[in-house]
Amino acid sequence: MAYIASLRGRTVPIARRETSIDPRAIRTREALVSATIDLLAAQPANELSVTAIVRAAGVSRQVFYEHFTDRDAVVLAAGRAIFEPAYTEFITTFTPDTTYPEQVTKLFARMGEHGATVRTLLDSAAQGKLNHFAVDILYGPIRTELEVHLKAANVDVDAGMMDDTAHFLAAGTQEVFARGLSEGTEPDEVARRIEDVRRTLGAFSMGESVTD
Repeated sequence: MAYIASLRGRTVPIARRETSIDPRAIRTREALVSATIDLLAAQPANELSVTAIVRAAGVSRQVFYEHFTDRDAVVLAAGRAIFEPAYTEFITTFTPDTTYPEQVTKLFARMGEHGATVRTLLDSAAQGKLNHFAVDILYGPIRTELEVHLKAANVDVDAGMMDDTAHFLAAGTQEVFARGLSEGTEPDEVARRIEDVRRTLGAFSMGESVTD
């Protein structure tokens, strides 16, 4: 039996023990997620079966459905298990200065620990939700940076415009990140692309040339 939880203003079904904090439930979910991560390194998400997942995790199908509503739910959980620690570490040390390429390199190194799985996830039905998840993590520090920059430039904008601009920049940043991860682009090249976009937007707003 599934219960209903709120997600981005919508209601979605969740499995009976999906949010349980019982240690046994946590261990079971971790086993299922770990098995899914390993399996996704070798095959597309749409070819992955619940049977294969439970076999690799060493649990029954009945136990699986107590923790996840379906295959797509555990695939998304696997993606979040990879994305969350990598992106959280990235924003914890986020500073828009000359060390930015190093920060992107560290993020890509963390994601690269599961490179094949990440590429599979970014080519799956979970891509959109994982990108939203990453944008939500990136939004905070980008908004803070934007607010500092605008105050230094004596530019006054209302909170709604600040939010919209920060979400726009976070989504754009994640798009470049996701493309780089999918295509195997070198981290310093991804950092350079994002910095070029930042300079272009800055020059556009000031009416300056980006070729100076």
